[in-house]
Amino acid sequence: MSDDKCKRCGECCRLTHPVTNADLGYCKHLKFNEDGTTTCLIYDDRINKIIYTQDGVVWYCTTIDKSKNKPKGCAYNE
Repeated sequence: MSDDKCKRCGECCRLTHPVTNADLGYCKHLKFNEDGTTTCLIYDDRINKIIYTQDGVVWYCTTIDKSKNKPKGCAYNE
């Protein structure tokens, strides 16, 4: 998958608890830039990395097409 559609909003890196639907905030590896965009600090080596754990639930980083997180306005979901 190409990154040419990405608006770098960071919403695909927002974590939601799969049982409680609680908003857990953004991935700890996401950097917020002054221009309003975001950058993944581990982008080149992110796939299948454990990025968060809570209550025995483990989140692994994946590509947007395999993610359960489907942010509104994301060009990849259109």
